[in-house]
Amino acid sequence: MGVYHFMGLGRSPGAVSAAISYLADRYERDDISDKQFFSGSGEAAQTAKRGDIQGLVLFTTHEVKEGERHGLALDYLENPPKKIRQRHVAGERMSQVLNRVLPPLLRRLDGGRGKVELYWCEIDLAHPYLTFERAARALHAAKPPGEVGKEVWINLTGGGNVINLALQLAAGLLGHPARVYYTYMPSEDISCLYHTTPQANLGTERDRFWVEIPLIYLGLDAAALAVLQTLETLDQPVRDQDLLSILKSDPAHGPDFQSLSLQDFQRKYLLPMRGNQIVLTGRNMVAIGQGWSILKRYYEIVAALQRPGGGAETSLGALAGNNPSWCRQETI
Repeated sequence: MGVYHFMGLGRSPGAVSAAISYLADRYERDDISDKQFFSGSGEAAQTAKRGDIQGLVLFTTHEVKEGERHGLALDYLENPPKKIRQRHVAGERMSQVLNRVLPPLLRRLDGGRGKVELYWCEIDLAHPYLTFERAARALHAAKPPGEVGKEVWINLTGGGNVINLALQLAAGLLGHPARVYYTYMPSEDISCLYHTTPQANLGTERDRFWVEIPLIYLGLDAAALAVLQTLETLDQPVRDQDLLSILKSDPAHGPDFQSLSLQDFQRKYLLPMRGNQIVLTGRNMVAIGQGWSILKRYYEIVAALQRPGGGAETSLGALAGNNPSWCRQETI
């Protein structure tokens, strides 16, 4: 099974095409460093070549998605290797640019299938929670819990901070395996459609184009959530010893806390959450912190997706079919 590539898209087509050109070059070259680069793709027992692209998921605004005036492509430079460069002035529809540029690149990277799934996911830069919800739903659909053989790579280069923060946070909170990166282009090459790293430098210390970003998982387990929900129910500061007693008497979560001493409870739950201001502690008292009010809306979205029978889509095709107003499926 190939890789699903999630990418933000603004008005610079190179934010997408340059990354695909880099992947195509390394996939075709297939030396030892390239095999290692793609080694996490596919199933554990897979013997066939790894790293082919299964689908491309683009997160963008309504203006870019529909080709409206304020979403048309900026100036860009078509710089195919060993050919004359051609500058294109602003004004083309993004879909028009990508439908011309991407197919030749994807044919080098599609594992011989001759097609790649393309999903346009519309977001709203003025509504970060909505953007996060759609990013989380797409990520969950691409790799539902328990599914094997699927991998998601997340490009944090294009589309703006709201999109990229939503993608990164969704991956961290859902806990799905993912690879997160951004691509760097020198200022003189920033408008190029294709990466400009010399072939000999790909995958070496001289390769500055591909920048890996560590993904930190942020999920709270059921016991930690029980601590927060209990504090919310009490709606006032409580002694840490009394909080532990309440949790131990809870039929649903009591077994998680029965064997904990007060010191263990403080070390395992209260101190880590205090560091993020999710809870406030002092003089043996505990209360809900400001950090939880910020995180809660995100966790509620994730919890709804992960709830058994919660109705979350288990494929990107189903996501597009159920949400045609903001997710459109094509083949490229």
